[in-house]
Amino acid sequence: MSSTQALNQEIRESKRELQQIEEQIMTLRSRKRQLDTKIASLETQLQSHSETDYQKFATDSYDWSQKVHKLLETVFGHKKFRSYQLMAINATLSATDCLLVMPTGGGKSLCFQLPALVNNGLTLVVSPLISLMEDQVNGLKELRIPTAVVSGQTTREENNRVLQAIADPSSDLKIVYVTPEKMAKSKRFMSQLEKCYRNGRLDRVVIDEVHCCSQWGHDFRTDYQFLGVLKTQFSKAPI
Repeated sequence: MSSTQALNQEIRESKRELQQIEEQIMTLRSRKRQLDTKIASLETQLQSHSETDYQKFATDSYDWSQKVHKLLETVFGHKKFRSYQLMAINATLSATDCLLVMPTGGGKSLCFQLPALVNNGLTLVVSPLISLMEDQVNGLKELRIPTAVVSGQTTREENNRVLQAIADPSSDLKIVYVTPEKMAKSKRFMSQLEKCYRNGRLDRVVIDEVHCCSQWGHDFRTDYQFLGVLKTQFSKAPI
């Protein structure tokens, strides 16, 4: 075969290969359009489902709705809920995990303090700020809500009393505040909390001021990382 024939043969083969590539490109473009359409449809469905799930907690159609409104007025002294409070309350009373983002003074604390009075068990609140815990505990005690703090600053006698109450099925203790350090370092605390959970009395776990971790860095309070075990260890308790 002459060099001219060889070149022509190579040109023909290259053209055939190019045509095959162009056909593949057309097929891929068609598939891309199909996937784009599918993704858009799925995202629309997801948004619709999310909005539906979100809005269902804004109603007063729950078994506890009447009690919730009565507690709001008779115990906490408010006539109506602020934005998102009712949804957060209904979510946690439905044993649904909930992330609530509200400004300072927006009424986040009510979203776990009020549900604690609806249920018969215990609400555990993990907070990094002892001064904030003490303020909330003092306020709750003024409302005659059985509340306690477990931290490095409470006395041994008080810690022992609270730990016994946590595991006691007949205890009337409703809310316990604890620092992340105490949870991470106290095996006895976790043991008592496990007993509380096995007795069916751990109604929910609240992680308060958790935004501090993202704002001040992951090393702000390293014991916050320990809290990841809570969902595994107490899987039926909403957070």
